[in-house]
Amino acid sequence: MVIISRETLSVILKTRVLRYILFIALTIMLIIPAFNWQVVYPLFVNQIIEDAEEKAIQIGTHLSFNLKLVSNELSAGSVSEIYLEEAEEHIQDFHLEKVKIFTRIGKVIFSTESVDLGTLNTHDYFHDIVATGAKFTNFVEKGAQTLEGRLVKRDVVETYVPIMRDGRFVGAHEVYLDITERKRSLDDLVWQSSLWIFGLCFALVGAVVVALFRAAADMNKRSHAEDEHFKSEKRLREILNNTTSVICLKDIKGHYLFINSQYEKLFHISNDEILGKTDYDLFPKEVAEISKKNDLEVLETNSPIETEENVLHDDGLHTYISIRFPLRHSDDQVYAVCDISTDITDRKQVEVILQETQKEAEKANKAKSEFLSAMSHDLRTPLNAIMGFSDMMRMKAFGPLGDVHYEHYVDDIYNSGSLLVSLINDVLDLSKVEAGKYELAEESLDISSIIQMSIRQLQNMANTSNQSLSYDVPSDMPSLFGDERAMIQILNNLISNAIKFSRDDGNVTVGSKVGGSNGIIISVSDTGIGMSEEGIVKALKPFEQADGTHSRRHEGTGLGLHLCTNLMMLFGGSLNIESKVKHGTTVTLRFPPERTILPL
Repeated sequence: MVIISRETLSVILKTRVLRYILFIALTIMLIIPAFNWQVVYPLFVNQIIEDAEEKAIQIGTHLSFNLKLVSNELSAGSVSEIYLEEAEEHIQDFHLEKVKIFTRIGKVIFSTESVDLGTLNTHDYFHDIVATGAKFTNFVEKGAQTLEGRLVKRDVVETYVPIMRDGRFVGAHEVYLDITERKRSLDDLVWQSSLWIFGLCFALVGAVVVALFRAAADMNKRSHAEDEHFKSEKRLREILNNTTSVICLKDIKGHYLFINSQYEKLFHISNDEILGKTDYDLFPKEVAEISKKNDLEVLETNSPIETEENVLHDDGLHTYISIRFPLRHSDDQVYAVCDISTDITDRKQVEVILQETQKEAEKANKAKSEFLSAMSHDLRTPLNAIMGFSDMMRMKAFGPLGDVHYEHYVDDIYNSGSLLVSLINDVLDLSKVEAGKYELAEESLDISSIIQMSIRQLQNMANTSNQSLSYDVPSDMPSLFGDERAMIQILNNLISNAIKFSRDDGNVTVGSKVGGSNGIIISVSDTGIGMSEEGIVKALKPFEQADGTHSRRHEGTGLGLHLCTNLMMLFGGSLNIESKVKHGTTVTLRFPPERTILPL
């Protein structure tokens, strides 16, 4: 069976219509002009003649009222002055070519052309028609002769209007009405209309001929396109049948139109067998209901949807990720729903394993935090005793220590203990932050006092490294609503890092200002070794340092910047690092505007 596409059928029908139009146009082009001249034109000419005749009768009748009979007959004395005035007005108003008066026997007693006076009309039409009281009209074309043998230079209608008195014929008016202009207008109109119709039909014929050639070419193209479409469809079927995805196509009522080889293999049904069937013919009712619901959602929303479905196969239950989307004709009307399903059973099993692994990792992390907290607490107790006793020995509370070496050893014991306590505090605080248990004791803080306090605590460390510490805080700097201990901890970490990674005779500067949105900004700048972009990323991670190979006087765990970042997040602010290798580093703390306490 030959299948004709809608497009091809449209071209064929269009070609037939064009042929009909061509035949009609040719017919009109030949018939209408002839019809105009042979039928329409004579009708209009007759209408003009009838109008002229009617006007002549009105004029003749009107003028006859001004004629006086002499001895019951018309004579030259019957024409009065009033008649002459009326005749002159009618000639001017109605374009009369000539007016004559005949007596009962046909003798001219009055004429607007004196040459006619005294002539006798002996023609039969006068004595057999007009003399009986009937009108008589004759159309004379330009260049032809009137009934009386006179040559006319214009188109005229000559009308004989009987003059009756008491039912007796006493004479007649002959009125020559000029219709030259009206006839010329009619001629022009008929010519123009004929030319227009001929021209339009000629143009239509030309357009139809061109359209026919184009339609023929279009049919050839469409024939070629259909061949290409068939080949393309064959290629597409081969692609669909060799994919591992399960693909099916259903019309808007849920009837299957196509399934690929993978579908046939898994559900043990061929494409020919499934055509026209629905999900209710293939699956249990609850499964079919779900599939129908998803198909309807695609049709109602006119957009793709993605669902996860469980399907029972011979080897057990499989999980599929299904993408359903509408298929449209060229006019954008949806005609089918396509379903492409991919087996993600293995991936789901991996996800389950990953979830279990994540739970185990979270459990281990929690155990780590609990261990660090307990260990730090256990370490802090003896450290407090060590630092207390070493501080008493430094202060020589119970007298001299003896040898000077002992005094140096005591200082080393105290400084090492202080560093270890600081590290333990960082570990404890980081554990609290990560566990969400760090609570801010917020109050109004004087920025200048906080910065100076931190600088005093680290001045000895700076002196040991030959570093200079300075700060730049405006006198009108507003207060900050925050936690004093957290702020000092942040500044101590940043300033100590600046000291650690600066060369001898370096400068560390702490500054503060108010930003454009009234948010407080604090910066710590140094002239140290600086960091690369990769180094900044590493420095912000816990237990990592930008340059682990750099020889420095002070050790650390790599928790400082990570802890500062987390504390700034608790403040609702941010920590940003700008650095360049061998050109120093600037760390900027930005606090939200709502933490700025402006003076009243």
